Amino acid sequence: MTTREGDDEPLWDVLEEHLDEAEFLWESWEQSLVAPNYTLEEVAAGVESRLLAHLDGLVIGGAAAAERLLVPALESDESARVSAAAAALLLGAGDSALGTLFAVLQDLPEQRPALVRAFACVDHPGLLARLRAGLADVDEALVASCAEALVFRHEPLGEALSVLLASDDPTVRSLGLRALPGEGEGSVRAIQAALGDEEPLVVDAAIAAGLVLAPAPTWTRVRARAEEPGGGSALVLWRCATRPAIVRRCRRRSVMRRGGLPPSTRSATWARRSWSTRASSGSTTRRAGR
Repeated sequence: MTTREGDDEPLWDVLEEHLDEAEFLWESWEQSLVAPNYTLEEVAAGVESRLLAHLDGLVIGGAAAAERLLVPALESDESARVSAAAAALLLGAGDSALGTLFAVLQDLPEQRPALVRAFACVDHPGLLARLRAGLADVDEALVASCAEALVFRHEPLGEALSVLLASDDPTVRSLGLRALPGEGEGSVRAIQAALGDEEPLVVDAAIAAGLVLAPAPTWTRVRARAEEPGGGSALVLWRCATRPAIVRRCRRRSVMRRGGLPPSTRSATWARRSWSTRASSGSTTRRAGR
């Protein structure tokens, strides 16, 4: 209940508590995604379901709650609060939500990582079109933000992919590489070039894409990367390569990724959608530790 009986005035103390709890649970959810003691099913049934309940409470608050609580929260210094507020706006029925969110995305660069998290997780009828339109912007950082949300959703980037791969920013180049498994021709050449990049972040992203699209040259680079500073993830891969059962399992998953999972499976929970990208990448969004 978010309004007093017989009164249209919202119960502001209740709505404020919903927002505070949503902020706390969003941060807990981010942490649980990379925690070794949770499965994705446990995340979905636990902290994620509680988070969604509080977001629903904010949505019920309607336009009044959006104007008084959610829109101001988009300028918060707390990224989890920004993400929770953006998610509630997207889940609401208001037609102005996308305009408000993309105005913040454009005008407040420091809020972009938190907004991307909400864009990656919440479905809205006009969201994909707005994200694709953002790929044509002249601001490379804005293009990268829109691209990252689309990559989370396993959506193709089209012509914007070449812009990302040619960027001087290694974080943006790595984002382009993460998009390659969902793209078409030219992916293998881009991976082979990136395997020789001077930036470890780019090499690691190339390895992740290469194990799906170009395993043979990639395994050679994995072995060398395992011996370099910061090559811990490559070392784990190389150790796994000595165990045939693990390799067969990885190959089966690679085939599934190349063919594309059915949407009902791929986005059954926010946890599955987010972990599949975050667990193996140098995301441009902030990663929460546990």
